[in-house]
Amino acid sequence: MIMGLNFNREVLLLKIRQLIYRNQKENIDNTYHYTSPEGMLSILQNRTLRFTDCQFFNDKLEYIYIKKPLCKVVNELAPKMRNQHLVESVDLWLKDDYEVYVKERHLKERYYVFCTSTDNDSLNMWNYYIKNGKYQGYNIGISLRNIIENLESLEYDDYEMWYGPVVYNICEQEEMIFELIRMLDEKLWEIKQEVNFDDYWNIYLQEAQEEIINTIELYRLFFKDSAFRNEKEYRFVLKLPMDIEETLDFVPGYQIKEGIISPYIDIKFCEEILENITLSPMIEKEIAMKGLELFMYKAKYSRNIKFNVSDILIR
Repeated sequence: MIMGLNFNREVLLLKIRQLIYRNQKENIDNTYHYTSPEGMLSILQNRTLRFTDCQFFNDKLEYIYIKKPLCKVVNELAPKMRNQHLVESVDLWLKDDYEVYVKERHLKERYYVFCTSTDNDSLNMWNYYIKNGKYQGYNIGISLRNIIENLESLEYDDYEMWYGPVVYNICEQEEMIFELIRMLDEKLWEIKQEVNFDDYWNIYLQEAQEEIINTIELYRLFFKDSAFRNEKEYRFVLKLPMDIEETLDFVPGYQIKEGIISPYIDIKFCEEILENITLSPMIEKEIAMKGLELFMYKAKYSRNIKFNVSDILIR
């Protein structure tokens, strides 16, 4: 009888979450989604948050950035690991066909991302929404506790939900990868002491490799180059099957983004996630406020959502 690695998937996932969340240096009550006026109106009218397919990010290098810290960890760990085949196989995968493998893997499953920031008034973030020389945009303050509860309550049989701060420090990124591989290496070593058949051992090794690859795929969405650290990004990630069907909570679709057809998932939300809305610098504040108040009343938002104005002075 083949025992299998028997990692206890829930324990492994908990450990991964701990590795991601430990980079959250302080308690966070709210996160902020910066968007254009058109984007904000769509969110409020439809009461949906748009999760973008990670393969269609604006920064294409972000998609494969993780190869940098991963290669370094693998090279440094190789002589120290108890199971050389484990690290060597991942190293071979990296050198031969990393990009090809990632693309093939996403034919079976997709990762959709909703991006926010922990900075409630960031000039760098407002810069993304300049139109006609003016800083025209909004950010929507979202209750972290309530959005997590909202996402955890979604009705769909086959999805995983992840959230946490983006990690910009490469040393922290390397440490998280190191902890993952070390943890699996130790588990594999324990099993190796009990297994005498090479055929069985290959099965265990393949399972460990798959766990590393699964987790690296997840880390990839929470690791970014330190050049972007001022964004202070906080992400929500949904892992979904390729052929997702529309439900009351999940509405798949396509949009034109910078001339490219890109897939997305709109997720229904309850209004309790909304805390406030902040107007960007140089917008016509009084008129914008009146428009927001009238819209929220007509749209029958019952909560008293606070409206703020950016404190940033633009000359």
